[in-house]
Amino acid sequence: MNKIDASGAILIGGNSRRFGLDKSKLDWQGTALPVSLFHRLDTILTEVFFIADHKEKINGFQQYMFTDILTNNGPLGGIHSALKHSHYDYTFITAGDLPFLDTALIPLLFNEIQDEDALVPVWGTNMEPLVAFYHKRCLPVLEEELKQQQREVHASLKKLTTQFLDLTRYYTIPQIKKIFFNINQPEDYQQALKMI
Repeated sequence: MNKIDASGAILIGGNSRRFGLDKSKLDWQGTALPVSLFHRLDTILTEVFFIADHKEKINGFQQYMFTDILTNNGPLGGIHSALKHSHYDYTFITAGDLPFLDTALIPLLFNEIQDEDALVPVWGTNMEPLVAFYHKRCLPVLEEELKQQQREVHASLKKLTTQFLDLTRYYTIPQIKKIFFNINQPEDYQQALKMI
C-alpha cells in the first residue's frame, strides 16, 4: 500500500496527573502504548514522530522525538510543535493514549480534505481535535493564540478554515466510542486490557 504524503505526530507531552504515572510507559501488548501507535501510523503515513516534553520520553526513539517549542501549552502547543517539525503540508495529530485508534480512519479523513486548514472528526455533540489533520497554514493562528495565552484547541478551530466530518457516516456509535477510548486513569487502562 502506498503511504499518504503527510506526517503523523503522536502527542505524549502530558504530565499524566490524573493517571498518576507516565502514560507513555504503559505496556500495550508487549510494547509502550505510544510505540504501538507509532508502528501502526508508520504503515500509513510517510513520516511519523512524537511530540513530547523531553527527548528521553521513550528509550530508543530519540531520533523520532521532538520537544515542545512553546512549553507548557497543552495540546495546542503540541499541535503547534508538530506542524513546525513536519516536512509535509498536512499532519495527522493524535493523542498517545488511544489504544484502539482505527488506522483506516486516517486515509478516510485525508481523502475528505478539500484544502481546509483543518479536518476534524465529529460524532453527535463530540468533537475530536486530537485525531485530526492540520495544515501548516495553521501556524500563524496557533502562534498568535499561544502568545495570547489561549490554549483551547476548540477555540482556535473557530479561527481556522475547519471541516468537521461526521463519523457516523462511516462507523456505528459503539465503534466510534472504542476508537476514541482514551486512558486517563488506572481504571481506564484496566478496562482497555479487557477490551482487547
